[in-house]
Amino acid sequence: MPINGQKPKTDVEIFNAIGIQVKNYTIRTMGDNLEMRDIETTNSPQKFASTLDSNTQTNFLDFLANYFFNRSYANTEIASEAFATLPQYLGEHLGALMNMTINDMIQDTIVFYLIDGKYLVPGSEILKAV
Repeated sequence: MPINGQKPKTDVEIFNAIGIQVKNYTIRTMGDNLEMRDIETTNSPQKFASTLDSNTQTNFLDFLANYFFNRSYANTEIASEAFATLPQYLGEHLGALMNMTINDMIQDTIVFYLIDGKYLVPGSEILKAV
């Protein structure tokens, strides 16, 4: 059994065996209602920064470190304005954040999402919808 306590799904294992990375996504039902949630993947700041050019990478990681660990810096107007624009900046890099295969530098990228065991959706279609 994997460390996270979830048994791997056979269909996802088959795709992985032939070299296609799939993220399994289940829609939860609450009685007669479907509970929708955002499709998400995890990615560390360092992994995301590796997709940027070296100057931007350094600035991005330095900014995050200073903002979260230096209160005097975080309370400045410049830092507050920069942090407010961060969601827009990260949104422009959504594919990298979700580990979709848009950058050869990112290892273990997700090509397809298997939604509720029924629909195999390419990551590119999710990006188009966003």
